[in-house]
Amino acid sequence: MAQLLVVPVEILYSILDLLSPSDLSRLSQTCKQIHQVATPRLWRSYRKYNQKPYNSFLRTILTKPGLANHIEELHVADVTQDDPREISEKDIELFHSAVSKLPLPAAFKDRLKTGIGEGYSDPMLAVILCKLPNLKNLFLDRPESSDLVCELFNLADSRELPGDILDNIRIRRFSLETEDYAFSVGPCHEYGGVLNIAHEVQIVHLDDDSMSPSRLQPGSSAVEHLHILVSGMGTDAMRVFIQGCRTLRTFNYTFGKVRNHEDYFRPREAVRELRRRHVHTLEELTMLYDDDCVKMPLYDLTGREWYMGTELRGFTKLKKLRSGMHSLLGLLHRQSDAMEAYPANPQADNERPELVDVLPASIEHLSILYADARIIPHLQKIGDVREKRFPNLKKVIVGFCSESTDKDVLPLEIPGLKVEVLYQTQEEREAYVNGRERYSWVGSPVFRD
Repeated sequence: MAQLLVVPVEILYSILDLLSPSDLSRLSQTCKQIHQVATPRLWRSYRKYNQKPYNSFLRTILTKPGLANHIEELHVADVTQDDPREISEKDIELFHSAVSKLPLPAAFKDRLKTGIGEGYSDPMLAVILCKLPNLKNLFLDRPESSDLVCELFNLADSRELPGDILDNIRIRRFSLETEDYAFSVGPCHEYGGVLNIAHEVQIVHLDDDSMSPSRLQPGSSAVEHLHILVSGMGTDAMRVFIQGCRTLRTFNYTFGKVRNHEDYFRPREAVRELRRRHVHTLEELTMLYDDDCVKMPLYDLTGREWYMGTELRGFTKLKKLRSGMHSLLGLLHRQSDAMEAYPANPQADNERPELVDVLPASIEHLSILYADARIIPHLQKIGDVREKRFPNLKKVIVGFCSESTDKDVLPLEIPGLKVEVLYQTQEEREAYVNGRERYSWVGSPVFRD
């Protein structure tokens, strides 16, 4: 191991970056030099899962502040309650002492101390957030109880905290998710404080109709990149998010089977709201409803409000667009379950807009999913006028539904464009759009384009 002393640090970093956290942890125990180099890497992204008590993590943060300085990303799950019997009197004394020294409102500190004594994770996480000076990214998973954490962010949003604490919790990236549809993120209006502070937000399995009441007010939020995935969002909630952002550059939305009877927003409504607020800033837009099985007996999916159409044309900087064929042009693929309620209407289909009249001139990358052969003439016309009308368009991804499209239409070639064709079953489409790895950041394959 002594020979490692002559290895350039840059090469050592490259080697260590190839190791998994568990392997790196074991290796760091074999050599002081490796331990010194590995420690910042091991603590840069800290993950607290598997029902581990929060008190041990908080104790480490308070007794070893040098380690706390390394943490830039924090993943936490199950913000509920630890067993009070697992928290020693010595720990409680240490935690209460730390709370007393925090420059927070007295009433808030009293609530933190009471919650810590009762074993709640929420106040412990709030204290942890105050003690991580370099935290940039926060991932919350299954937060059943996070009232004090939300209140802490509300204080930060109101700028009622001293500069050092304020700097600690002005995170840039925030993710809120739950495990599955059965435990969806219900009303998330209480997270308005952090939604105002962060610059990039991901919410997975959102189930919120109105986002009311909320600190998220028109123009109050610093969020520039918003990803609401596998979710069900009402019209009022959609407006709160879009109006709340001062400068929105990314709006990614994928529909999830959260509930099947609420007032979901329509794609045209969202695009109109985006045009009112962000027509000159929006660069990336995803509007993916589940065209395979979305059945809404209260609504006419053939109606104009259910597809974006020519509303898209007004954006001046939109570079990347992902959409289903229906959300884009109002065309449901032939074998969609939704066709049981909304059978094919050739006359209505003929009234749909041409793709060349829909796309903005700034478009560079286009993905159209849930498609059948009817999209091909639209794409061929794009090829005919690309040089004059869409000079920046370089790549098109088309996801054909295998049960609705004969394979003899493939391959698809458009002069001057890189065309990637996907020929997918319903299960493959579901995995492509919503098959994300847990705790990932915008991790579905559809976003790896």
